[in-house]
Amino acid sequence: MIKKELEDLLLKYGNIKQIATHTGTSVQRVYKEIKKHQLSLPPRKTLSKDQLFDLYVNQKLSSREIAAQIGCTHQTIVNWLSNYEIKKKRRGHPLLSYDKKVPKDLLEAFLKQYRSIRSIHRHSEIPIRVLKRLMIDYGLEKIKIDKKFLEKEYIQNQKSVKQIALECLVRDKTIYFYLKKFEINLEREGHKHPPKKDDL
Repeated sequence: MIKKELEDLLLKYGNIKQIATHTGTSVQRVYKEIKKHQLSLPPRKTLSKDQLFDLYVNQKLSSREIAAQIGCTHQTIVNWLSNYEIKKKRRGHPLLSYDKKVPKDLLEAFLKQYRSIRSIHRHSEIPIRVLKRLMIDYGLEKIKIDKKFLEKEYIQNQKSVKQIALECLVRDKTIYFYLKKFEINLEREGHKHPPKKDDL
C-alpha cells in the first residue's frame, strides 16, 4: 500500500476498520502501513450524550446505523449507550412492541397449531425472545409430552391416542411410544400391550 493511497483512504474513511474492509486487508496490516509511512491515526470520533440521544431516540436510528454513520464499530455505540445510561431498545426489533400486537388468545392458537416456539417464529416472524417473554407474561406453557401431560389427557380427560396425537401434531405411534415409556396402561384403548418397537 503506497503512502499517497493510504493518505487518501484516511481522508475518505477516517476509520481503520473501514479502510481494512475497503482494501480487503486486516486491521493490523492497516496499522502497520500507517506506522511504516509515519502517518497520523485518524482522530477518534465521539458523540456527546445529547448527540447520541438525538440519533438513537429522537431520530430512531439503530446502534448499527449510528456506527455506520459516524464511522465506528457497533460495540463502541453500545458502550456509549451504557456509559451515558441511555435505555437500549429491544434487540433485533427496536421500537416495535409486540406485546400489544400478539394477544393471549392468538398466542394460544399458535401454540396449539405449531407447538414449539421456533415453529411459531418461522410462521409468524415474531422474534423468539418476544415469544418467550409473552409466554411468561401470559402464563402459557408449550405442550410437553411427559407423563403428567399424558395422564391428564389420556386418563383424566379420556382422550384417545388419535386425539392427543392431533393436538400435539405428532403421529399416533409417537403417543403410543410415550405411553409405553411412562408405563401408562393402554387397556382402555383395547391394547393389552403397547405396539411392538418395530411399529413405532
